[in-house]
Amino acid sequence: PCQMVFSQLDSPEGVIMTAMQKKHVEGLTSQATLTRRPSRQRQQWLLSEAIQTIPGMNQSLRVLVVDHCHDTVDSMAMLVELWGYQVAKAYEFQSAGELASNSLPQVLLMETALPHGNGHPLVSQLRQIPGLEKSLLISITGDTSEHHRRFCKEADFDYLFLKPVNLAILEQMLQLELKRQIR
Repeated sequence: PCQMVFSQLDSPEGVIMTAMQKKHVEGLTSQATLTRRPSRQRQQWLLSEAIQTIPGMNQSLRVLVVDHCHDTVDSMAMLVELWGYQVAKAYEFQSAGELASNSLPQVLLMETALPHGNGHPLVSQLRQIPGLEKSLLISITGDTSEHHRRFCKEADFDYLFLKPVNLAILEQMLQLELKRQIR
């Protein structure tokens, strides 16, 4: 007969399970070590604990997401929150301006071609609000025209992302902005 003996060790790298298999007939013992990655919740907890030990790293970016499509705003906001940032949402330019004035986001993710106008006046208005002059403004749009690219440049956006957004690059940009804000 074969007997399996399991032992479990909870470490920062994950749950390490060691299985000892004893074969009584042959008198042999073999050992296998299995490492299971920690759950997403455990990873986030470990990361937050690690961040608390680094001076200045327990800060978070304030991000405002603006788009007329509720699903787009809600899913982008959920993702940005999962990355550890504070998020505010707006579904139109007027509410975005008011929300930005009150919350002073450090990053604005904005669809610039909304049905009720473009984002040029809003961006000009945002750049005039004390505390938002140095905010990172990112246009996220499906408009690939040269006219729209020129518009984004003239409107003083820092970056232009075309939909669908490369989320890995967006996450890296937010991490770099957090580091810049800490300095």
